Amino acid sequence: PTRRSSDLEWAPRIAHSQISTLVFTPDSQQILVGSSDGVVLWDWKQPRRVWVPIQKDSAAPVSVAISPDATLIASSTPDKRVILWDTVNRGNQLHVTLGHEAAGISSVAYRPDGAAVAVRTGDGQVSLYDLKSGKRTPVTTNTGAGIDSGTTAFSFDGRFLAYGGHDGQLVVRSTDGQERTVPAPPHAQNQNVFVSALAAARKSARIAWATSDGSLRIIDATNGEITNLVSDVCKVGQWPSSPCLKWSLTFGQNDSLLVAGRVDGGVSMWTTATPKAQPRFIPAESSA
Repeated sequence: PTRRSSDLEWAPRIAHSQISTLVFTPDSQQILVGSSDGVVLWDWKQPRRVWVPIQKDSAAPVSVAISPDATLIASSTPDKRVILWDTVNRGNQLHVTLGHEAAGISSVAYRPDGAAVAVRTGDGQVSLYDLKSGKRTPVTTNTGAGIDSGTTAFSFDGRFLAYGGHDGQLVVRSTDGQERTVPAPPHAQNQNVFVSALAAARKSARIAWATSDGSLRIIDATNGEITNLVSDVCKVGQWPSSPCLKWSLTFGQNDSLLVAGRVDGGVSMWTTATPKAQPRFIPAESSA
């Protein structure tokens, strides 16, 4: 039978620490999770761990991404590397690419054609790496990327690249160089707001993003239409340990679900067709 979203409530703990990034595989059958425990490919229907890549050192992944054909996993580490994994042969590290800046790599995102990876560094720079040649091409932007926000995402067709700008802005850049910016939600002057997570839908130009005040929104990159989702909003002074923060987002089940990994190790789930409904929450389990 088809597994309902409510059935996820009894799933065992995926990670014993903060989930930094998660993404559904293209067929929505598995979830790729990155945390300070490492990288895990998780079958949420069983539920069970499908594969735990053997990393040759202890550097925890900051961001993970899976290629459109699901044959490659890319994970970034704070020490300026992107590690590629072969999911077909389930081998160890397939290739290691060194970062190109003094700052560490904060996020990776596959271009929908699978031929290149967008790499975001901690100093706010965005570049494209060609996977065959290894050539790096900086992405020229009119609106600078925020240093606090280390997230990047392509739209499903590759026409748009989204990233967090300064002061909590969302920036959506099209392939013709046009840019659309969305300001941060209203917030107190003493509250530092930045884009904490991004996710692109797989079958439309919708892009979801979370900001550090706890807000969660979806934008249609083609026309700029914005949908506000019901979400818990952080109070001033709660960052960075408040569970209202979402450090990772992913669409699943034909874009009908939006899933967020929280600071407290729990997971929140929204049904995109009913954005005004309260999200379902899966709490983190005690490690005891």
